Order: sequence, then structure tokens, then C-alpha cells
Amino acid sequence: MPRFATHLSTAALLCLLPFSATADADLVDERLQVIDAWAVATLGDGDQRIYRALNASDYSDAYLAVNYRAGVCDLPDLQMRVTLEETQQETEVVNLAPTEIRIDRLQTHNAAAEFATRAGDDGFYARFYIEDQAELLREMRRGEVMRLRFEGEEENYWYMEFSLYGADQALPLAADQCRRTSQQPEDFFD
Repeated sequence: MPRFATHLSTAALLCLLPFSATADADLVDERLQVIDAWAVATLGDGDQRIYRALNASDYSDAYLAVNYRAGVCDLPDLQMRVTLEETQQETEVVNLAPTEIRIDRLQTHNAAAEFATRAGDDGFYARFYIEDQAELLREMRRGEVMRLRFEGEEENYWYMEFSLYGADQALPLAADQCRRTSQQPEDFFD
């Protein structure tokens, strides 16, 4: 049973969505599908489409997203964005930090979080590199809470926690939208 029902408006999510390979992605389909703490959105950057399942409800200045890209729908990426106090001047990778990800009380997944900024953007981005991402995504669909622990300098840790209520529906929905709209390559033997 979900702890709460989240109601996110299109306007509220628009300020959170530019998080793709380029910071210029636009919302393609304004029909956001809100499912408890999660939502599903379709973004576009020119001809490229990104189908995003995200939790933008737990923090007013951060969100967690799973992005499915057209053409490579079976290789989603897990990312996070935190809003900074000012617009960044440079696009740069700031750090690569050891990170632990845990769903509920299941096994801990060791990961690396690549922290980056983008010129003209007020976001601080983290892209996660996880050895068994497929297992993590399965756990996310069954779990209630995702906990992230980022390692800082001198054993300083930074923690974030995201609700998974709605992820069980949002993740497969975004993946399915990606698969349905991706162009299938012609059969080599036809």
C-alpha cells in the first residue's frame, strides 16, 4: 500500500526534466503519467527520444531517473539530478565517487557515480555505473525504498533516499514505450 499519492503538474516536472545526453532535451508528450511517487515522461532531443521513469516527488531540488533511449531500450541508465544554487559556467566531470545502492534490506549494490555539471545549467548530475543493473532494476520494481550512499573525502558520506512506490508500474511502462516506438532494423536475411 503506497504511503502517499503524488500529484505532479506538467509545470513542476518541466523544470526537472532536462537530464539527457544533452541538457537541451524537451518534453515531447505533455501527458505525464503519474504513478504514486513516480512519473513517466517522453523527452526529445532532435530525432532522439528518451523515455524516462522518474521520482521527482521526494525532494524539491532533486530527482532520480531511469532513462530508456530509443534504439537501445534494453540498456537503460540510472541517473540523478540535484539543483544547485547557481548556474554552472563549465561542462565538466567533477568526480567519480564510490556509491552503495540498496533496495529495502536486500543486498547492497556497489556502484560508481560520475558527478558532472553542464554549462548554462543549474544541475549537478550523477550517472551510476552498476555491475548488475538488471538485478537492481528488478529490485526497484519490487521494493519500497532506494537508499544511496555516496562516499566523499575523508570518509564523509552523503545519503539520499527515494520512494519506489509506483516504480513497479513506471519502469516497465517507460521501457515498453521505448520498445513500441523504436524503429526495428530490417531483417538481414529478407
